[in-house]
Amino acid sequence: MRRPVDAERLRRFMQALGPEAEKDLRLYFTGGATAVLFGWRTSTVDIDLKLEPDSDRVLRALPRLKESLEVNIELADSPTFRRRWLQEKQWDLVQIQWDADLDPDETLYPELHSGEAWNAGRWVNADFDKMVEGARSEADFKKRKKFYEEAVRLIIEDAPVAILLHMNEQKVFHKYVHGFQMIPAGLTDMHRVWLDKA
Repeated sequence: MRRPVDAERLRRFMQALGPEAEKDLRLYFTGGATAVLFGWRTSTVDIDLKLEPDSDRVLRALPRLKESLEVNIELADSPTFRRRWLQEKQWDLVQIQWDADLDPDETLYPELHSGEAWNAGRWVNADFDKMVEGARSEADFKKRKKFYEEAVRLIIEDAPVAILLHMNEQKVFHKYVHGFQMIPAGLTDMHRVWLDKA
């Protein structure tokens, strides 16, 4: 039988796994490992994780780490992760990266409307639903903005999600790079970029 995963064992797992990554990747803890990492509980049974992108070297290291650390490790590819999270509801807590799009409709409606699949917490607020539905059908920018302001107020009031971190996106480039414009959604548009030296 494997040992329970406490914060120290989870740290040792991360320290041992880090050097195996031969390129940048993201490792997402799901379920109880997230709660242990943040100190919300003392231990969990499994280390459930998801890698983006997959790394053959990291995947090959997992069985060795499983034995040396005496922990149970379960992988969740994207379809399996989503099924276990959204349909089977296997975890009480999931830590994910949530990217906001340029148009609030592309984030607020699919993530939090009561009838949408991505509303993983199954939050229901009829007033919120009316606001995002109203914004979707409104062409006037100022009126749409009022709908979304009220929708955000309702999110803040009910707190259906816990936003733990908001990252500032920064771009750094040489003085000879011209025409670059920041797109505040993790996007890069190189169509207007030019260099004044080769």
